[in-house]
Formats: sequence, structure tokens, C-alpha cells
Amino acid sequence: MSKLRLLFIKKAQASYISHLDLLRTFQRAFPRTELDIKHSQGYHPHPIISIVLPLPVGQSSDCELLDFEVTQDTDGSGIAEKLNTGMPSGLRVLDCYPATRPVRDLAYLRADVTFEYDNGVPAGAAEALTALFTRSALVIQKRTKRKDLADVDIAPMIQEVHFLSGVYQGRTTGDPLAAVIYNGDARSADYDSLKHKPRPSHGDYTAAVRALGCNDPRGGGHTSGRLTAPLTVAGALAITYLKTAHIAVHG
Repeated sequence: MSKLRLLFIKKAQASYISHLDLLRTFQRAFPRTELDIKHSQGYHPHPIISIVLPLPVGQSSDCELLDFEVTQDTDGSGIAEKLNTGMPSGLRVLDCYPATRPVRDLAYLRADVTFEYDNGVPAGAAEALTALFTRSALVIQKRTKRKDLADVDIAPMIQEVHFLSGVYQGRTTGDPLAAVIYNGDARSADYDSLKHKPRPSHGDYTAAVRALGCNDPRGGGHTSGRLTAPLTVAGALAITYLKTAHIAVHG
């Protein structure tokens, strides 16, 4: 038996394949490898396949990981080439290798965000964003499953913020503004108990049903609060732009 890890990319129209359909795509392509995928036990066995930190629909990627187990002993040689013969356009496997590094060490999300404005980036946007993400506390309000509003401090979840374009010498240039936010507070071990005990009024059970048991329970993906950080960037830019039109937002 071997535990293997796929490195794959998702581009163009393939970025619109949902998490569940992406798992199904790989499941249907695996017979080309001539390997036997290990299945779970019980009345409804399913292949043991999981995507590390699955992305929301519509987001392309340069590096995604998929873990799976096979009944044979193999180091993964030649598997990527065999899988690529049946992959849809935009989806390509770059490598397959033994999964020696624990998944919990890989649970860091890097978000690349690009904003484009019809009239250019508002003056002072970079300064406002830098001040926002260097606060010791950054409390936002999120709506709960019961439609209530709860305060959440996302500052501990943000490791670094880098502006890749649209900023020069601390000022915006009018070009599209791109930022990268690194999550330095990922603790995948905190989610171990959720593999068999989903949280009430949360997306855990729904994700497990939709993914046929192949969901990633470690707190990442499109149901994760970590996606709040890039949305906060967008909100900060929007508020800065509205100020130029003498519109104030209160909340």
C-alpha cells in the first residue's frame, strides 16, 4: 500500500469545475494508471481521495495537491503522464510522489487578489490597506447560520500582506492593485475531531455529503473563514473609493 500526492494546476475553464466534480474527474481518470485506489470500509465504500485546501469555484491555481492511497507499492513514477491523457482542458497533473510530509504542515492559504477600477485605483488606497492590515486587532462582523452577527478578529490569521502591483513608493499608481495575504495561524490538528463529528449548523456535514466522504475537514476551502481576509481587502478599497465621492459607510 502506498500513500501518494498529486501536484496539479487548474486554469481557464477548468477553474469553474466544482470541488465535487473535480473529485469525480480524478476518480474517473484513475483507472488509466492501472492502480487500485484504496476505498473506505462499510456499506457505501468510497475512494480515499482528498484535495488539500480546495478552492472556490472560479479560482484558478498554480499549485494544488490531492492525496490518495493505492493498494500497490509504488513511488508514483509515470502516474502524472497517464492521468494527463484523459484530463479536461485546463486541468493538468505536474507530478506524483510519495506523501511523506503530513498534510497538517501544508494547510497554509496564500490568496492572490487583483482589483481593477474603471477610473484607476483611488489615491491613498495602498496606505489605507497597509494601515488596516497592520492593526493589532481587525474585528469584522460575520453572519452566523442563525442570521445573527458575530464579531471575529481576523488579525491573528494574517501573516503577511504584500502589494505586488499598483503601488510605488507607498502610493497607488492607478494600475490594477494586487495583494498577497499569508495565513500564519493555521492549526489543522484542531479539526481532527470533525472527521467523524460535524459541527451543528455548520458546513461540515453538507461538505461531506456533497464530496461523497472525500471532503477535507481541516478548516480550509470555500467554507473557510480564511477567505474573509481578501474580502476585507476589497471592502477597504471600496470604502477608500467611496470617500472620494464624499460617501461615508458606517457599520
